Amino acid sequence: MAFRLTEESVTRGSIDSREKGVTKVMIEFADGFVTSLRLEGNPHRDLGGRLMTFSNPSVDHSLPHQEPLLPEDTGVTGDITASRKVRVPLIPIEEFYLARKRGETPPEEWRNSLYLEWYTIKRGRCVLEAAGFEMLIEEAFWDMTAEDEAQSRADAARAWGSFMDNLGSQSAPPGGLGGKSEMDEFEWEKFLRHTDSRTEKYGELLDKFGDDSPEIGKQMGWNMEQREARFSDIELPDESDFADWEEPEPHPLELLAQEVLEGADWLLKESPGKQDLYSAIASARVKIGGAMSMHEGAGVFEDNGFVIAYLKRALGLLDDAVALANKEAPVLVPKLLGLRSEVIDLQGDLRKRMF
Repeated sequence: MAFRLTEESVTRGSIDSREKGVTKVMIEFADGFVTSLRLEGNPHRDLGGRLMTFSNPSVDHSLPHQEPLLPEDTGVTGDITASRKVRVPLIPIEEFYLARKRGETPPEEWRNSLYLEWYTIKRGRCVLEAAGFEMLIEEAFWDMTAEDEAQSRADAARAWGSFMDNLGSQSAPPGGLGGKSEMDEFEWEKFLRHTDSRTEKYGELLDKFGDDSPEIGKQMGWNMEQREARFSDIELPDESDFADWEEPEPHPLELLAQEVLEGADWLLKESPGKQDLYSAIASARVKIGGAMSMHEGAGVFEDNGFVIAYLKRALGLLDDAVALANKEAPVLVPKLLGLRSEVIDLQGDLRKRMF
């Protein structure tokens, strides 16, 4: 997904496009860190040829800057404007969402929002979006013509297109899911990489265009009429279809993963580093749960290749969790290593069953 800067962590900054074809950006964070960017390209016409400074009247000084921002970086411009219209709640955000859940219409208003988008080799697509900044725009140093703005939009579209091409570079597995009764772990890995790529691409489109934009279907390559026809033909199962179905007993690995996660609940009340550790453990738990969704009971799985491939993802997350635990909570390391060992043992057992 896009690397999004947290609005509340930003103290002040500037966008300087007084040199035609170059946009210089400076962002200062609440912890004192400053990143300076030199971007090829121009912003939209409202900022073209101008120096714009901004400050945040609602800084959260407890928030650090986000890693891995660099003190100096280069890249290309995306969409950069100070006049994007957004709806802003007029009551605290918690009250706003509760009112929406009750079916009420909480007060809100349209405001101009800063939308600062750029692309770098290290971070890919980066975005700072804020409706609460105080902005000061100086007189134009050079006049941005309609042709200049068209070029700026084209450059931003090209940067976006290149970024999306990289996301969509994974090709689908030959034959998809229909070629064999059971794919091996390597075929499943290839398929899962492809679905990850498609999912990330879809998420980026939602992030940039919103969930009701026709641009999403266009860039995903969907035939919307065919999709709607397919979904309309789906028959929902009747309750009687599940009358004799019994949920299988959970696999011991899933129970162990849940036990480890529950034993780490205390991390949520601790420092940000310990909270990151909890998130890593929770992510591993989710991946193990996804693999165990194939469990049919008595240690038998619907598709062994899928389970092995999916558990590889859990192993990567467990390795991350162990590294964090060594630093933040060594007491959890033995439990995490025990869970990791059980994952490896199950993978080995399933591999033996496939040959």
